[in-house]
Amino acid sequence: MPSIRTYNGGRVDFLDPKPEQFTITDIARGLSNTCRYSGQIPFHYSTGQHSVLMTRRARPEHKLATLLHDAPEAYLGDPVKELKPLLPDYAAIEKRFHLAICKRFDLDPVFPPEVKELDRLICADEIRALWSEDHPIKKTPGLDIGIVEWTPRETYAAFMREFAAIKRTLIAC
Repeated sequence: MPSIRTYNGGRVDFLDPKPEQFTITDIARGLSNTCRYSGQIPFHYSTGQHSVLMTRRARPEHKLATLLHDAPEAYLGDPVKELKPLLPDYAAIEKRFHLAICKRFDLDPVFPPEVKELDRLICADEIRALWSEDHPIKKTPGLDIGIVEWTPRETYAAFMREFAAIKRTLIAC
């Protein structure tokens, strides 16, 4: 079975991931340590931080989907957009992970359009913060959230706080 060993000592099967194989702590740990843009940026900016910052702008009913929108990357890494088409099996593997994670956390696998829109807007902020003035997307409107460096430990803590707040809200409903 081709699999990955998780921080908490579990295993996730790449070809047949099961919902029970996923934990929020493994997702938070993996995303906090996964640097965006293959690390080709001036400081460590993780997929976990990206997700937390997006979630802080999401409407309450979309916060969990926003926080977990990149959750498969906690196990699969974050290949740059231009590389993904060159990895023919990646999309199918990512989709299996997405479906299992959505089932595990009781999410509709079809995320609301707001999630994609927030992702697009925060990417514009990332480009402004992380690349030079001559980047072609530099002038794209974004969320103006002010990207700053967080350590993986800070990101993990923020991710877990966001998740706990979302769960409290869901329980209260």
